[in-house]
Amino acid sequence: MVGARPLWCPTIVVESTLETQAEVGASIWGSDSSTSAAAGISALDRHKGVAFTSRAGIRAFAEALKGRGNPLGDAGGAFLLGALGKDAELLHELGLLRSNSRARVVVPTVASPDALIEAFGEGKGQSLLCPVPLVIGLEEPPVVPNFLQGLRSKGWNAVRVNAYVTKWLGEQCAEPLFNSSKCLDGFRNVDALIFTSTAELEGLVKSLRALGQDMSFLRRQCVLAAHGPVTAKGAARLGVEVDVVGEQFQSFQGIIDALVAYFRSRSSSSIKI
Repeated sequence: MVGARPLWCPTIVVESTLETQAEVGASIWGSDSSTSAAAGISALDRHKGVAFTSRAGIRAFAEALKGRGNPLGDAGGAFLLGALGKDAELLHELGLLRSNSRARVVVPTVASPDALIEAFGEGKGQSLLCPVPLVIGLEEPPVVPNFLQGLRSKGWNAVRVNAYVTKWLGEQCAEPLFNSSKCLDGFRNVDALIFTSTAELEGLVKSLRALGQDMSFLRRQCVLAAHGPVTAKGAARLGVEVDVVGEQFQSFQGIIDALVAYFRSRSSSSIKI
C-alpha cells in the first residue's frame, strides 16, 4: 500500500495442535470437555477472566467455543476479557460479548503486556486464564514469564494455558535471503527486515548460524526494524541492534509508518522489505 515490494521469509510457524486444543478445551469446560458441555458445566466460571496477549490465543479460544454455547453462567460479577491494541477487535469471535452481559473488555491505552497488567488492576487472589504459546525449537522469550509473574505480583492467580505452539521452521528458513530463486519475486537483496516478534528474530539468527552467516551480513545491506519496543528489547537481548522501532504498535501499521519515515529521510526509492 505504501509502494514497497514485500518478500515473505518466515522463520517460525504459529499453529494449534491436538494437545493445545485439548488444553484450551479443558480450561473452558473441564477435563472432560464433551461431558461438561453437555451438562452445562463450565470450568471457565471458576476464573475472573482471560488475559489474551496475542491474536493466536483469541482464535484458539474462539475455535474451542464453536458449537458449544455460552460457557458462562448468568450469576456472578463481571468476567474480564483483556487484549492488546487491535487484537481486541477479534474478541467478538468468542461469542462472550454477544451472549453474556457479564463480559467486560479490558484494553490498555498502550498495547503492551505491562500495560495490560496495570489495566487488570489488583487481583485479590482471583484467577485469570492466560492463553500463551508453547515455544518449540527456540528459547522462550521472557515476555510471557514476565507477564505471568507481573500478574501474580498484582495478586492474580495467573493460570497458564498453552493455547498454541510457536515453532522454529528449521535451519534453512533464512535461505531465501541468500538464494534469489527461493524469494517470492526473485529479489536477492532487501532494503529492510521487519521483525514482529523476538521469536521470529531468534529463528532467523539460528538459521543464519546454521548457514554459516550471522546478522553482520544483513546489517551491511539492509535496515533492521522492530514492530515495537518489546520486540526491540528482545532483539537487544539477542545481541541485535535495530535501526527502526515502531512507536505506534497497536497494529503493524506503526512499523510501516516508521519505515516510510526512515526511507523518506534518506530519499530512498524502490525499496524491498
